[in-house]
Amino acid sequence: MKTTKIFSVLSLALIFAVSTSFAKKNESPSAISTQAASINYEVVIHTDILSAPCNTYLIKVVDEFGRLVAPAQVFAPGINKYSFKEKVGAKTNKFSRRVAMLVPAKYPDHYVCAEALHATPDVKFGPFLAGQTYFFDLQPRIEGQGND
Repeated sequence: MKTTKIFSVLSLALIFAVSTSFAKKNESPSAISTQAASINYEVVIHTDILSAPCNTYLIKVVDEFGRLVAPAQVFAPGINKYSFKEKVGAKTNKFSRRVAMLVPAKYPDHYVCAEALHATPDVKFGPFLAGQTYFFDLQPRIEGQGND
């Protein structure tokens, strides 16, 4: 009777261990493929501008054709890092160019201002690999209309 109980307990333990390890093996590759299915970009803003600019400005990361690789983000003074994720697909050209830029938003709240923000775009050349992070630096400054 004791032997039957011991074998029953051992059998249940073995079934539990095998099913748990099988479940972990199935979860692991999907977690890895989810992480590696995107290229990450970090845009760091180097500025001492703390007040809101006259217009709304967007931070964009675009490819060599000017297409967004991830949704643009609204620039907010005081925030110095913006994260972007480009989904890797069949049409992703890894050997290419990525450009981070600060541009005025093109909707009705774009006013004619005496002073505007300007930042020289930061350009990086590929290859861009899935699962990796690439860093860009922008240095916005306030410029008057006559100083362009």
